[in-house]
Amino acid sequence: MIPKISINPNTNLRQKDLIRLGEQMLHEVNSEFPVIHSYTRLKSRIGKVENLPEYQQIAGGMKNILKRFFINILKTHEYCADLHYCKDANPGGKLEQMLKEHPYADCAEMMTLLYYRLKKIGLPFKAIRWEVRDVGDTPIDRHYFILTGFKKGAQGSRPKTWGDAVVMDAWSNFVLPYQKAFAIYENGLPNDKYLKLHLKEEILG
Repeated sequence: MIPKISINPNTNLRQKDLIRLGEQMLHEVNSEFPVIHSYTRLKSRIGKVENLPEYQQIAGGMKNILKRFFINILKTHEYCADLHYCKDANPGGKLEQMLKEHPYADCAEMMTLLYYRLKKIGLPFKAIRWEVRDVGDTPIDRHYFILTGFKKGAQGSRPKTWGDAVVMDAWSNFVLPYQKAFAIYENGLPNDKYLKLHLKEEILG
């Protein structure tokens, strides 16, 4: 059982309290969405299946069923990508409903679930995109997470300005001081000296 913590957004919470709060929120998200499959992996599998000779022999009706299934999942991702200018009264609630109907998501959707929960309680936070770029400055991988507990004047693209900030990562399922979170992220990167890391703050509605 995750201990509850009451929040006063006008009070500077200690790092350990922010970690408890993040764990509480992750517990709520995991309870509400106990099974979330990877959209990226699903898309890759569908792409491979479509290239198989066996798929080409499937009757048109079955192909249409597969297409409709994938299109419905795609709508969830398009909706999440459009949240920064979304006019819906409750965009977080709509995204939750879409994920309950089609439980396929990636880090952006999972980050968005936390985004609207934190926005509702008024706690200051930033949505951050971590991007890996090659020598030609082309993005080859990206990841989204929530940052909170940063000091006044912190810039989303400059970790040295963050102070005792905490990373809330719903996709990786952890809440950690940002230094420990980054150690986990960097450990998963290819050992390539030409890769560059780029951070950017995302502004959602």
